[in-house]
This record gives sequence, structure tokens and C-alpha cells, in this order.
Amino acid sequence: MSAIELVALTRRFGSTATAVDGIDLRIPAGSYCCMLGPSGCGKTTTLRLIAGHEQATDGDIIIGGQNITDLAPAQLGIVFVTHSQEEAMALADLVVVMQAGQIRQSGTPRDVFERPADGFVARFIGGHNVLTEDGHTFAVRGDRCRILPSGSARIAAVEYQGAIVRIALTMPDGAEAIALIPDDEFDPAALSWTQADAHPLTPETAS
Repeated sequence: MSAIELVALTRRFGSTATAVDGIDLRIPAGSYCCMLGPSGCGKTTTLRLIAGHEQATDGDIIIGGQNITDLAPAQLGIVFVTHSQEEAMALADLVVVMQAGQIRQSGTPRDVFERPADGFVARFIGGHNVLTEDGHTFAVRGDRCRILPSGSARIAAVEYQGAIVRIALTMPDGAEAIALIPDDEFDPAALSWTQADAHPLTPETAS
């Protein structure tokens, strides 16, 4: 397999719809590249451009040092489009995350997961909280978060998922967050009260 390079590659449909918006990408020879992103982000159009089934509006497609932008379809098997993050993480050497015809981030699966470039990538890849504090926005993996006994976040749901317990929270600013707690570390809350608040009731009689 030869290296593939996309240079300012653009595909427009009509005067208003831009499916691929000036993307630059280099796929090393012999690597397995997965493209990720929501429906309509430009994944399939990019693949069709590489394969020669779509005509580029602008930019170049270079394979093995040869500009093939205007050549007949070239069937290539090293770029894979998927909606499954798990599949991409397991198979790919190179992950490309797209949105609205643009590349938001490209890198190894570990790089993209552990160091998402922005809030969109962090949310799309999943498993991250995108939080804002003192005017700064940052991402924290859910499995690196823990629940403190006191705080201003509200627990919205608790889901047992085998090895982990997924706790969904609503932050004071309304943002949603998660904490993924190992099952053996999860300590479910206990209901407590004072005796002064315990109001005696008359025993019910069977009717």
C-alpha cells in the first residue's frame, strides 16, 4: 500500500453545500485509517473522493507521490468509514474525527482518546466529561473521576455495568457528567436520619 495525502481537499455540491471543506491529511503507507464522525460529517464523501467516485472541487489527492485527483476510480482498501468508536479504536493505526466536512483531530487511537483536541472530539469519542472552571474548558475521563461525600452536583442516575458502576451527574451549571467507578470501590449511599425526625405512626390493622 502507498501513502495517501489529501491537500486542501474540498467537495462542494452547488453553491451552498460543502461536504468536505479543505481538509489536509497524510495516511502513511501500510497503515489502517478509520474515519469517525456523525452522519453528514464528510466521511463517506472523503472516501469516495479518494476512490475516484466523486470529483474534487478543489485540492489534490496524492497516492504514492502521484497526483490522482483527476484520474479514473482507484479502488483502495486502507481507509475505513465507521460509526463505531470501539471498532475504530481496536482496528486503526490512524483515527480521523470529522465534523461538518472538516477534520477536528487525527492521531493514534490512544492519542485521540487520551488527549481530545476539543469538546466535540471528547464528547463524540465518549467516556469524557467536558467541564468549565474559572473560564477554562477541559476534558476529564469518566474513569478518572470520583464522587465526593459533599458537593453541589446532583446524581441523576446510577447504572451497574458489571466491572464498573456508571454514575450520571448534573453539574451546577446544568452540564452533564459521568463517573465510572470500579464495582469494588462503589459505596452506595445509605439513608440516614435523626431520632428527632422520626415521627411514630400507629400500626396499621389488617382490613
